[in-house]
Amino acid sequence: VFQLALVDTCAFLSIKRRRYEGKRRREREKERERRGRHNHGHRRRENSIAMLRSPHLPAYTFGVLLLLALVVLVSPANARPKDAVDLNDVATLTFRRGKTTAGRRSAGVPQLACVGGDACSMAYLVDAVQCHNVGSDDHGDVQWKCEADLEDTVRLGEINVNCEGYTSSRDTLKLRGSCGLEYALHLTSKGRGGGSRDRR
Repeated sequence: VFQLALVDTCAFLSIKRRRYEGKRRREREKERERRGRHNHGHRRRENSIAMLRSPHLPAYTFGVLLLLALVVLVSPANARPKDAVDLNDVATLTFRRGKTTAGRRSAGVPQLACVGGDACSMAYLVDAVQCHNVGSDDHGDVQWKCEADLEDTVRLGEINVNCEGYTSSRDTLKLRGSCGLEYALHLTSKGRGGGSRDRR
């Protein structure tokens, strides 16, 4: 009986040992498989980085990069806002007395403002001024030639067109409708009472 019990015990322990070894073997295989996947992924990442750093990129890579660049360029974030304008594209500006400019970063101002000359007190004679784009100077600033239907007693002097930069004062894009005109108004010889006299 003792011998049978000993045999049974040995058989039981042998079975337990085989199960334990089998379990350990499966765990080691899973660990090797996990490490293999990790190393494979790591190698793939290294290969991708090396490919990006390589001066010999595949042809399709250049095409993908070009497509991404085009998407960035035409994205809404880089598109010109509808209320922004480049003065180089503007042919004519018209300013009217009693009208106010548009404002985005600051409050609007009168479209017409007399800032100098000996006839500013007669600025009520200036109902409207139209300025034409005649090109840019050597600094790239648009030059304007302005005209107004005035009485022969006054004339326009120095003019200065001011527009609000869309994002900052140095922005080349301007807020549409934000331009105003500062001008000087001078008396003519007739306005000063020195008109020509008839000669005999």
